[in-house]
Amino acid sequence: MNITTIAWFQNGITNIPNIVTDLARKSVLNSAIATHEPKFLRELLGYEFYKGLQAYVDAAPIVPNPLYDDILNGVEYRDSNGILQKYDGIKRASSLYIFFNLLSETATTWNGIGEYAPIAEGGKIISPARRMSDCWNLMMDSNISLYQFIATKQTEYALVVAYVPYSKEAQNLIETTNEYGI
Repeated sequence: MNITTIAWFQNGITNIPNIVTDLARKSVLNSAIATHEPKFLRELLGYEFYKGLQAYVDAAPIVPNPLYDDILNGVEYRDSNGILQKYDGIKRASSLYIFFNLLSETATTWNGIGEYAPIAEGGKIISPARRMSDCWNLMMDSNISLYQFIATKQTEYALVVAYVPYSKEAQNLIETTNEYGI
């Protein structure tokens, strides 16, 4: 079962018009969720913690487990300076990552000599680059917030704490980008 649902793509920066009623778009989005969500969670949290989180989500337990529920749904916590902070949960970051990759995969087409953007007669090419970089940077902010929360609970999240500093993939998920890819 996925933690990211179509509801995350019905408004805001990740809005996909008519996503509920357009079956073709819905199918493409569901495929993107199935492809990109596991990759995002593995790269952000490490494979071992991801496996535990996925097993918890798949089991849909009646008794909550704060270890996973706090990551999924967010939580208020006190940072190392004693200041009350709010982590919003991983679902928003996951939807931003999926949307970024969906745009990346569908904005252009490849042919025998390279990449191009199809254009209708009398139409304009409008680049999704700005929206993509905005999504990436919002996702990055959420990922940093997650790591700040985890830093206050190092014992409980030892698997993530041990993984993040040595993972190139996790480091990439907390780096900014812009519409020029730099």
